[in-house]
Amino acid sequence: MSKKNIALILVLLALGTIYVFNFTNLFREPKIEITTRVRPQFTRRGRGNAPPPPAANSISFFLNGKYQLTSVKVVEESDFKTNKYPHAIWHLISESNSVPTKAIFYGMTVAGMKPEIEKTKAEPLQPNVPYVLLVEAGDLKGQSTFRIR
Repeated sequence: MSKKNIALILVLLALGTIYVFNFTNLFREPKIEITTRVRPQFTRRGRGNAPPPPAANSISFFLNGKYQLTSVKVVEESDFKTNKYPHAIWHLISESNSVPTKAIFYGMTVAGMKPEIEKTKAEPLQPNVPYVLLVEAGDLKGQSTFRIR
């Protein structure tokens, strides 16, 4: 083999390696991807033509597949960044098998999961405060930052 052929093979191997590392998931840790949707809910119209005041926010989280979740937790972002064990505003766990799910709604239970501390409910979220949703399904983990207005 000539030096040109060896150099060409080495260049092709280098390009192939760069492609595999940058454009495939072979060497990346799999994770759960989360899309957050915050929608205001309104009460009935008031007197006259005044718009109704917002009653609450409906917050939904959509996962990139169906997962048997083992933990769902919402914490404040500032607490999450500064503390090893942040205070959970909403925390669900699964003791055995949860039903595979693709969507989660803030404050509502997920089939097969229960609050970590019995008879607790999700705390109300404050406007313009960033929160982090942490989701686990066995070894897979995912997180998403969101805020309400």
